[in-house]
Amino acid sequence: MIVLKVKILEGRTRVMTLLTTNIHMFYKKLVLAITFIGIVFIGASVAQAAYIAPPSTVGEAVVLIDADTKEILFAKNPDKWMHPASTTKMVTLLTALELKGTQLDELATISSYATSMEESNLGVRVGDQITLEGVLEGMMVASGNDAAVVVAENVSGSVDKFAKDMTRIAAKAGAKNSVFLNPHGLTQKGHHSTARDLAMIAAYGMKYQMFRDKVANDYYKVPYQNRAPETIRTTNHFYSQ
Repeated sequence: MIVLKVKILEGRTRVMTLLTTNIHMFYKKLVLAITFIGIVFIGASVAQAAYIAPPSTVGEAVVLIDADTKEILFAKNPDKWMHPASTTKMVTLLTALELKGTQLDELATISSYATSMEESNLGVRVGDQITLEGVLEGMMVASGNDAAVVVAENVSGSVDKFAKDMTRIAAKAGAKNSVFLNPHGLTQKGHHSTARDLAMIAAYGMKYQMFRDKVANDYYKVPYQNRAPETIRTTNHFYSQ
């Protein structure tokens, strides 16, 4: 899996992604971590970047880019097709915001198919009353596969239609070698992305305040309207680093 870590220091943005074993997204006190194969962005001047030693990484695919100009500062297999795992949910979030960003306060319909997803899950149930925004935020904190399906079905009508929308939105963000077939990232033949593409998608998403907000928390109180709220926490150990 991958971790994308972002720090904003004196107006400069740093984003790092490394191959690890936990896939969640977070942002706190100017620190954001997402997750994937090994992306690194650094928003700094080229002159400043010249003083940064090439990063040491175990990631199979790594990219270091200037987040503003998109100039590649360091790369290791940047265009190798990789399975994006739960960083897929970053694209799910972005797609939902682009297609239904003004209607996130609507109650989501939760299908039995969504609740049948294998872990990790948010824990939604058929008949739950929760807004689409609540599902989105829970998806990002818990990396909920069930929540990702709920988002797909409520935004585009079906997982298949939403996956096509994901691929289209990713291309709009600058991705050139990505195909998304599901909203959660569970292994599926033909579902792939690259370190470069995910860097471009993340940089595009960070332009949206709501995108930044949704990756902001390491915990979240899921606001069910028909049952007691449930507090969930991320298990991403990179959050505190």
